[in-house]
Amino acid sequence: MRLPRPFCFLSVLILTSTSTRAATRTWALDYAGDGVKSQQFFHDPRILHIIASNLGPLLDRDDLDGFRGIPYPVHAIESRYVWSFSCKPHGCPYNRGFIWLDTKSGASIAAHFAVNFSKGRGVELEEFHELRIGGSVRKIDELPAAGLLALHQWLTENQQRIDRVVYRGHFHSRGVRPTEVSPKGFLVPEAASEHSPNQISNL
Repeated sequence: MRLPRPFCFLSVLILTSTSTRAATRTWALDYAGDGVKSQQFFHDPRILHIIASNLGPLLDRDDLDGFRGIPYPVHAIESRYVWSFSCKPHGCPYNRGFIWLDTKSGASIAAHFAVNFSKGRGVELEEFHELRIGGSVRKIDELPAAGLLALHQWLTENQQRIDRVVYRGHFHSRGVRPTEVSPKGFLVPEAASEHSPNQISNL
């Protein structure tokens, strides 16, 4: 069946824009390492756009500070996958940001870890650890395995306890509530150094 001329043009336009968008993410490989260049990673408007697209309404102004500190080394795996993390200056344990990119397919994951305090019994405050994940796919179980490995490595290296996990795909509108996810697959072993970052279960 032959498509009408307007539909043919629209199909070509969509395919072209999609391939261009994926191809342009090879620029992220230029930040790999732990030198001066890598320190500008989270200041790149394209990185900030990916974070905003994935996490969107899950973040407020203070949460964004978790992505604005000097980043740790920018990792490049197989000359394809790029990931790094940062934290809020002078508030590192309580406000952290993470991003992972597939420079070939254009897939991405952004995550934010926060420690909040709520009033417990008496006058003591209780810590509440929340992990918010945003991705370029609709459901968390559709996230690329390579991205989940990087995410778990980040959590392991930082020994982060997780009490609550929520997920938002960037296809969702601002009015759609994020999906609550069991934190079981994101729990960090107590002796993280004895565990491989590749050991992920129940994701």
